[in-house]
Amino acid sequence: SFGQRLFDLSRGIDHRPVQPSRIRKSISVEITYPRDLPDLDACLDKLPALQDKLSTRMSKVNENYQVSKQVVKIKFLDFVSTTVETISNSTELTTYEELLRRGFERGKRPVRLLGIGARLTPRKIAEQESDTGLEDDKENPPASKSQLAFELD
Repeated sequence: SFGQRLFDLSRGIDHRPVQPSRIRKSISVEITYPRDLPDLDACLDKLPALQDKLSTRMSKVNENYQVSKQVVKIKFLDFVSTTVETISNSTELTTYEELLRRGFERGKRPVRLLGIGARLTPRKIAEQESDTGLEDDKENPPASKSQLAFELD
């Protein structure tokens, strides 16, 4: 009965299967260090290990998503944080290094937390956007306004 159902739900009893429908928007890894990283070079030394962890996470979702941006997060010793990102379709270490350099310049002080990640787009959406036919067509350039006016008459 409806009353019994409400009674169960009010006590957290719900036997329906969980159906997650959330679309992942990003994936990242970060580490809070027990000792602050003193300078940019120390931060750069930590990037390969972070990238390895990110690659492991990416391998679990790679077939369903494509990378649209690379992101670096830095939290300085005074807990001020900054995030730097750039448009990208990969997770290249050299791009993370450049983002880290730009982010570190904003604070120029020891780093407590360092993280890297990627903004994601579901492959089906990305494929649909590329299938819209809106990208440049070299063989059939868009019609001029006068051609459009003529065709509409």
